[in-house]
Amino acid sequence: MKKDKQLLNAESIIDCIAENGTVTQIQVEKQIHLKRTSVFNIFEELKNGGLIVSTSSSPAVQKGRPRSLWTLNAQVAAFMMVYINSKHNYFVLADFNGNQIFSETMPFSENIDDAITSTAEKYREWHAKYKIAGVMIAISAKTDFDRGEIIASSIWKLKAFPLKERLLDALGIDEENQLLLLENNARLGAWGEFCFGSSVGTRNLLTLHIYQGRRNGRNIFIGLGSGIILDGHLFRGFRSGAGELDRSCYDWFEKIYEKDKFPTALNELDPTSLKFFAEKLGEGFAHMVNYLAPQRMVVVFDHENVSTEFIQILRQSVKKNLIIPEADFFPIEISTEGVNFVLKGGTALLRQIYFNRSEPLSRLLCQALQSSK
Repeated sequence: MKKDKQLLNAESIIDCIAENGTVTQIQVEKQIHLKRTSVFNIFEELKNGGLIVSTSSSPAVQKGRPRSLWTLNAQVAAFMMVYINSKHNYFVLADFNGNQIFSETMPFSENIDDAITSTAEKYREWHAKYKIAGVMIAISAKTDFDRGEIIASSIWKLKAFPLKERLLDALGIDEENQLLLLENNARLGAWGEFCFGSSVGTRNLLTLHIYQGRRNGRNIFIGLGSGIILDGHLFRGFRSGAGELDRSCYDWFEKIYEKDKFPTALNELDPTSLKFFAEKLGEGFAHMVNYLAPQRMVVVFDHENVSTEFIQILRQSVKKNLIIPEADFFPIEISTEGVNFVLKGGTALLRQIYFNRSEPLSRLLCQALQSSK
């Protein structure tokens, strides 16, 4: 779609509103550097097209009329977040402003076909009531974000699986008007920590994610992943390979455990294995800290039973191998918000991609601008 100047300006304005939540026209003028008349005219068209609404007024700094506060019209569309880990399927529906409308937790899908069916059923249920503008799928697997492909999944024993292609068909999504994105759970957890956790305001962040497995006849082992935020951007690397740790984890365990007796949680490790595991992880992450120079590191769990011994050894190992200035004071923090941050981070990233001049947004804006004339 060839975009004219008015459409590009409208995209910048609605992206600014989506990012800030509530704004005045003057705030938009200053942030995106547009003339006041251009901002005023586009605001009028977005209002008449039903995309934005005035919530209230704020007092003017100088004498004069109060300034109107504007926000997105929450009823325009919705965003669906799906997270499938080794224990549950999580579903969240958020409105156009990113506020949660519904959430539901279901049992884990034992195979990929069941996961697709479960997602399609929930999508159809919610899509019957709300216009869904985008869907984000998070899974515990090595994924290729650009291709929408599962590169490798230990929980489903998959390789090179075209999940996005299968979901497009199952959900009946029209990519011209809707987004469908597939992302690794650890990266979305890192984005959730970056946007909503203790690391808000941090531009460079490194996260280690530790997920519990389970025993159900076929073991699902401890899950490991990492997220990297560089200069406020989520770093994926080639074919989204940045931060993948599972293979190295299993290599360590194969030296100690028989394949069918791999641990599913830290509390299943004997003291020697726990020490070995924490020291190796700490050494590896120290190298990443040395090269990437993040402001902090956060260890994220998807449960509350955190092993204090593991954390203590990990911290000691990281700091022992650091060569950065003031290594002894490098912050290594703990979070038990793993599931919550994946869900919130996924919704936030989906909205960011949607409002950052995506094709579905351009089409929505074109319709709104034309209908207002």
